[in-house]
Amino acid sequence: LNNTWTDCVKDFVDGQRSLAREPLIDALSVYFTTCDRVERRIVVEAPRPAPSGHDYAFESHISFGAHLTKAQQRVWLSVTYRGDTRIMAERIKVAADDFRWTSPPLTFERDANNPAWEAAEMPYTKPLQGIVRKMIDAKEVIVRFEGAKTHADLIVTDEMKQDLRLMMDALAAIKIP
Repeated sequence: LNNTWTDCVKDFVDGQRSLAREPLIDALSVYFTTCDRVERRIVVEAPRPAPSGHDYAFESHISFGAHLTKAQQRVWLSVTYRGDTRIMAERIKVAADDFRWTSPPLTFERDANNPAWEAAEMPYTKPLQGIVRKMIDAKEVIVRFEGAKTHADLIVTDEMKQDLRLMMDALAAIKIP
């Protein structure tokens, strides 16, 4: 796997304690990673279609994103809506089996050229870690993109839950959050 990575990703993984390397390799081999050579950091984006099983670039999804260096990490949970119409989402609601959670108001990015695309990021914190854990452990998970007048639902698939689990395990191994 390391043969396909650029040097900065290899260096980051090699610079971690030995117990963290395997979970990092597992997650970073699924997520799309690039090197920002100016900022000297790894940029982690939604998983690649193979092996994840989803084409995250063209589907509604929930995934992790990150900027990682040995000295500093910024990690977030990304929620992206892609649909037939604009919903002007303001927040998300999570239904994971019997568990319910509503996010605070979120700042959704929108594209004037693609009105059916809206995305927001939430910093990955201890409270959010617990919510994501409930999602990946649940049998049925729905993320609702909620606007003032309408909403759209995302059924979180087992493959998406697995992608989230891989990154959660890798982040826990390097003590994030």
